[in-house]
Amino acid sequence: MVALENQDRYTTGIITKLKNKVRRLVICNLKEDYLKKQEAKRRGECLQCGKCCRLVYRCPFLKGTGENIWCQIYHNGRPKQCIAFPIDEKDLADVNFECGYYFEK
Repeated sequence: MVALENQDRYTTGIITKLKNKVRRLVICNLKEDYLKKQEAKRRGECLQCGKCCRLVYRCPFLKGTGENIWCQIYHNGRPKQCIAFPIDEKDLADVNFECGYYFEK
């Protein structure tokens, strides 16, 4: 029974992250006003830790292993949703708030 509950929790987490991935795509392409408002509140910097690159699946542009990882297209060619991550607190929750960015209230 415990194993089944853990599987349900895991599945729910994956579904939430998948929904948020689609949400970011929509916001970046259709909700530019919201995106600009959130960018103005965002502080900090990218730690290039790769956590956001491993949501639901590992990005094919993320290279390396362990502590030695890098994005092949970080400085040239990243999609809008990668550049904008995190858009808001929902995105930070996807990476367990382990991110170099935060939002002013």
